[in-house]
Amino acid sequence: MIPTNNNNNTGCNPISSNCVIWQGPDIDCGNNFRICNGDTVSDVVANLAAELCGIAGNPLLDIDPGCFITELGPSYDLNDVLNALIVKVCDNTPVNPEPRTETFYDLPACLIEGNVTKANLENFLELAAAKICTNVNAIVNINNAITSLTNITTDLQIQINNLNFDEAKIISECILKDQTV
Repeated sequence: MIPTNNNNNTGCNPISSNCVIWQGPDIDCGNNFRICNGDTVSDVVANLAAELCGIAGNPLLDIDPGCFITELGPSYDLNDVLNALIVKVCDNTPVNPEPRTETFYDLPACLIEGNVTKANLENFLELAAAKICTNVNAIVNINNAITSLTNITTDLQIQINNLNFDEAKIISECILKDQTV
């Protein structure tokens, strides 16, 4: 930028933008766009102009609103289009969707209680879990009973083995009185 005295009604001394230095913080916007403390105002303006031209030519911002034009009118921006899209999506999404129909399953004979022969998945799982717990408890009780009976049988066998089978002497009271039989 070259200073000019034309139309200078501000009372400022015209100075070339090449002579004015950016004293703000370093700004890194990515995509090779950076403004650094110490850059000339000419460099800063040139970088901003290049970035602005790059954005203006970006196909992401070349919006064709299609059917939204009736809602947006002839003048629209990206914000208008995004809001119209959100409204359309929300309009097409039911607030209270139709409830799902529940599937009922036939119960196996071991799970039938009374006249209930079908159950939904949640109830089926509860019945199956209860039956499994009942069976596990029964197995524990049976194993405890087997252990107890095994111990009793072992004790009885020990007692039988320790019996003394000497000849028995029985004295008769009625037949062959006072004689050993």
